Amino acid sequence: MKVGIDMTTKLTVLISGGTSGVGLAIAKSFAKLGADLTLIGRQPQKAQAAASRLAALPGHPTVSTLLGDLSDPTTNQQLAQAFLATHDHLDVLVNSAGTLPTSGDENISVNLQSHYWLTHHLTPALAQAAVPRVFVITGAPLAIKLAPINEGQRTTLARGAWLFDA
Repeated sequence: MKVGIDMTTKLTVLISGGTSGVGLAIAKSFAKLGADLTLIGRQPQKAQAAASRLAALPGHPTVSTLLGDLSDPTTNQQLAQAFLATHDHLDVLVNSAGTLPTSGDENISVNLQSHYWLTHHLTPALAQAAVPRVFVITGAPLAIKLAPINEGQRTTLARGAWLFDA
């Protein structure tokens, strides 16, 4: 997939959910390019383990972590402020934190609103990048097409559509 990112300069990249799963896989790709990486996660040991593994990869990336629950609006803002305190720009924001929701409300707050809030709070740093990029990584595309995320996902059947993967 070609996304048009300039790879001739060291990129500043922030990845929510970057301590495991798809977020960690994306972080590995940027680490091998020598990016300045910041990972957001909720579990200290998991975050430290991911940061250590990434820092050891070829490309000599700089890896730091921020800890907190992005679905909490106050914590979301505090995490963004912590990033802004140490970075003057942000080239790439990857919103990949998420969960298999147990309710429609959880789906909205964890898998959607948290991405919006984080992107909004980081707008000043994104505005300073030459060509900023924001990516939102979410569930299976077919599941989204068949059962879009909405507050009506209050039943097990409606939430179960997210388990379907073609």
